[in-house]
Amino acid sequence: MKNKILICILLFTIQTIFALEFNSIIISTNWLEENIDEPELLIYHIGDNYAEEHIPNAHNLQLDRLCDYNRNGLDYEMPEVQDLQQYLSEMGVTQDSKIVLYYENEAYISDAARIYVTLDYAGLSDNVAVLNGGLAKWKNEEKKTTQIVPDNVSGDIEVVLNERIIVDSDWILKMMNESYFYLVDARPMSLYDGTEENTDFVRNGHILYALNIPFYEVQKDEPVYELKDDFDLEQLFINNNIEPGSIIVTYCNTGYWASVIYLAAKAVNYEVYLYDASFQEWNRDESLPVMQPVEYEK
Repeated sequence: MKNKILICILLFTIQTIFALEFNSIIISTNWLEENIDEPELLIYHIGDNYAEEHIPNAHNLQLDRLCDYNRNGLDYEMPEVQDLQQYLSEMGVTQDSKIVLYYENEAYISDAARIYVTLDYAGLSDNVAVLNGGLAKWKNEEKKTTQIVPDNVSGDIEVVLNERIIVDSDWILKMMNESYFYLVDARPMSLYDGTEENTDFVRNGHILYALNIPFYEVQKDEPVYELKDDFDLEQLFINNNIEPGSIIVTYCNTGYWASVIYLAAKAVNYEVYLYDASFQEWNRDESLPVMQPVEYEK
């Protein structure tokens, strides 16, 4: 009996030691190539051309199944828990799955980041990583692609929401004057300063005290536009006066571009949150402070 117990303990210890672990939420193409056949690994292609080619073992993940597009008149809101649980189960996700998201090309990095935040919201952040450079970098390195669609594997997951990462306007107002708190507007400068008028909004401009870090600034300038390395990401935030240890809330128009800043900030260990309703909600409420442009360029 004692021998059986010792064997069970030994087997459990071995499984724990050799369990697949991500070394970062942003993983390299080499890491994926080395671990591509691990049984607990689920790889998801994000983009419209999955059928043309994809990384071996990858399934096609649809962003539109992971968003609520019209909740209280707002776009890109987090899905209801039952919808989230159903789709993840359909896609083969279990509590033990290790999930790699990769984007087809740089046009889909916001999709991948948005899905990452959604899976973080679903309580899976420790088991999710994004492939830096996506399919474009994978192909540049002449790694294998395929048109073979892997068999569907049904999953079974009970989603326990990590609701704290999604904040609302009341929470922002309470935190706004704290010295360690920073709002980051992920939109291009023209939308941040209001010189590009959004006719869907009652007010243009940005949330009072928000800094502007456009989402594309976390990417390298040369193809394949992979995310900057940790040092350069840290410097990007520091150069915007956001010191390590600060709390960051990201927003944009809808929470879509803001997800890229969320991913980058989390990769370099900031405590980060998403204002999912974003400026599409904030602009409507005249009681909420906005820095508006003096005049628009016509």
